[in-house]
Amino acid sequence: MSRFPTSSDPLRALLDAIGSARRHLGLKLVSVLVAVALFGAVRGAEDAQRSVYVDVVALLPDGGDKILLSELPDRVRVTLRGSRSLLNALRRELLEPVTVDLRDTSLRYYYFEPTSFELPASLSVVAIEPASIPLTWVDRDRRELPVVVRFEGSPGPGLRLAANPRVEPPRIVVSGPSLELVALPHVETDPLDVSELGPGTHERRVRLVRPPPHGRYEGPDVVRVSFEVVVDEQQRRIDDVPVTVLGPGARLTLRPDRVDVVVRGRPDVLEDFGPDRLLAVVQLPPDAPPTGSLVLPVQVRGIGEGLAVLRVEPPEVLVALGRGR
Repeated sequence: MSRFPTSSDPLRALLDAIGSARRHLGLKLVSVLVAVALFGAVRGAEDAQRSVYVDVVALLPDGGDKILLSELPDRVRVTLRGSRSLLNALRRELLEPVTVDLRDTSLRYYYFEPTSFELPASLSVVAIEPASIPLTWVDRDRRELPVVVRFEGSPGPGLRLAANPRVEPPRIVVSGPSLELVALPHVETDPLDVSELGPGTHERRVRLVRPPPHGRYEGPDVVRVSFEVVVDEQQRRIDDVPVTVLGPGARLTLRPDRVDVVVRGRPDVLEDFGPDRLLAVVQLPPDAPPTGSLVLPVQVRGIGEGLAVLRVEPPEVLVALGRGR
């Protein structure tokens, strides 16, 4: 008589099969992870190439009679060979700049050497671009030039800058190539702002503008500037002002009988100032003869506050005296 499995036997067999599959799946996953790690290690250890940029720092002659005209690169491109993992870890900001020693003015070329770069020992330099720098030297020239102050802005209303500011030192020695210095008539300061300054004497320290590309100042690049802010005055010519004679009554003739007067003052005062505001006179002396002629100076009266007479044209007139009454 045959035995048939109970209803629980197939279920047990299914559970055993699932458990066995799970155990094999775990082994497979572990195998895959190990393979990936081994691949990464082998891949990272493989040789590869990569280009990086390295900053350039130049050592130039300190003074001397030669000047370098060549433009120097601020960085060079270096192609490296080594392990891929080490190359991938390189960062430009962590690389030391390469020093270019140009203190020997007899050099006509500078050549970059692989040993000039501070790199990990396991990396090698494959190429450097540029591999060399052509060097052009010229003689240094010197010129002593006057300093010119550059003003910016305007003082307060009714004010202006007085001429000829004082500069200390008034002249500066500039050195550089002759071709650059010959086109330099003077040395300018940075703009000096005088906006809204009041009347009086002012003093400022001002920096000089940058010298020519290959030049330099042989001394400080800062000067002391003293300048004065004064009341803004202008001149005005008032024509045909009548001349009046003051003195004992007589028959008189004036030649000429009108003069021109040049006055100076603030623009706002001069704007409304006309001939009716002036009185040009000649004063007869008490002992003037009844007849004859006198040459007398012209005096101007009626000048208000804030104005001044600069000159009268002509300054004298001829007074012809007639007979008394």
